[in-house]
Amino acid sequence: MNSSEIIDKINHIKARIEKLIEGGHLDEAKAALSGIESFIPGDPDLFSMKAVIAIMEGDLPTAEKCLNEALNDNGDNFDLLYNMAYICEQMKDYQIAANFYSNARRVSNAAQRIITDEAINHLRSSCGIENFKCEKVLHGTMEIANQMYTLTRGLRRHGIMADTCNYYPTYLGYKSDYVYNISAYNDKQKLKQDQLKILQNAINKYDLFHFHFGSSLTLDKSDLMVLADHSKKMFMHYWGSDVRLYSKAAKLSKFVAVKTIDEDAIKRNIELCAKYIDHCIVGDYELYEYVKDYYNNVHVLPVAIDLEKFPVKEAQENERPVVVHAPTSQAIKGTEHILKAVQELKQKYDFEFILVSNKSNECAKAIYRQADIIIDQLLIGCYGVFAVESMAMGKPVISWISDFMKEKYPKDLPIFIANPENICQQLESLLKDKQLRKDIGQKGRKYVEKYHDMNLVSRKLLDLYRNS
Repeated sequence: MNSSEIIDKINHIKARIEKLIEGGHLDEAKAALSGIESFIPGDPDLFSMKAVIAIMEGDLPTAEKCLNEALNDNGDNFDLLYNMAYICEQMKDYQIAANFYSNARRVSNAAQRIITDEAINHLRSSCGIENFKCEKVLHGTMEIANQMYTLTRGLRRHGIMADTCNYYPTYLGYKSDYVYNISAYNDKQKLKQDQLKILQNAINKYDLFHFHFGSSLTLDKSDLMVLADHSKKMFMHYWGSDVRLYSKAAKLSKFVAVKTIDEDAIKRNIELCAKYIDHCIVGDYELYEYVKDYYNNVHVLPVAIDLEKFPVKEAQENERPVVVHAPTSQAIKGTEHILKAVQELKQKYDFEFILVSNKSNECAKAIYRQADIIIDQLLIGCYGVFAVESMAMGKPVISWISDFMKEKYPKDLPIFIANPENICQQLESLLKDKQLRKDIGQKGRKYVEKYHDMNLVSRKLLDLYRNS
């Protein structure tokens, strides 16, 4: 059977499943779906049909979860958008339903537009919803710890069409909607021309631009003036070494190390971005200190993770405790102090130490799941995405939290605090006490659910977009 015949066969099966659903033969429809899922994994039609079955069975949470999964990679699919809008309306999330209906209308054909307009008019008349603006958001152009992708997927769950564009793909293997590897260009003129094409297409497609790590759509930042001239709303999101100035950082944490010592270069980039962008986002109040004098508006937004990718499981108990450290930069994370402490403690305790490097994000997370103790960093004075992911897994995390940041974080922060001067003693405390490790791990999971859930953080981000 050739590929064309296979496609025809699958489409025939899909049509039969749709008829089964329409006739209310849900068990037969589910059996037929399971029979073809392995042949077309990720097919949006299958997700849509599974969601419709769940709706007909009165199981709206399952339908919502199914559609969320499909919309991660199929954000422009009418059936997925319309069905999600219907679910949100039934769950009385009327504004989110409005967002989904408006974006379903954007990708609809003439017949679909008629039924979508009827649904929109119903929301207007029965629920008093007036905001049906079709919003399109682009995040770019540097992926930091999977945050662009996570935030955009969170926004999609609120009915906002959000995409990512990454110019700097790495071995970590983070997903992105559009990837342009600028390091692969040998011809600078060709690179400039391609970036201008990307800019023009983006201007036509997107309403709001959310940039990360001091980057934008052109290397010289000339796009910022163009976007401003087109009245496009813009945000700049900073993450660490892009703004961290040693002269200020040393006053916040006596142990701190920085990647970039050229403070003038950092300041010039911040000033250039702030010339055209009014709103800046940072992950915590340490980073706030470096940008507060440049931007008219600085917003603190916690890092976000998709908790569905970190299901709660009974903590694994290894016969020999496993300690994991995964530095992106050993000099910045204080790895030399950790290695020294590990070497000393191995004289007294039987445990395994794993130093994770040059692994894809998925491979690295598989290692983290086997850990009993995770060490984040000992110098900077605040925690990042690695610590949040580790806490989400229910792992006790060791990290340095400076006195300055202790006052800024929530009082229930469960991180086990250590620095180069006491890492040996702190690590020993966790190695000796299994119950302490378990207690801290459980508190860490609750902390992440409370402050770093992608759905909550993206809701805050959407509020920033609309109120700024």
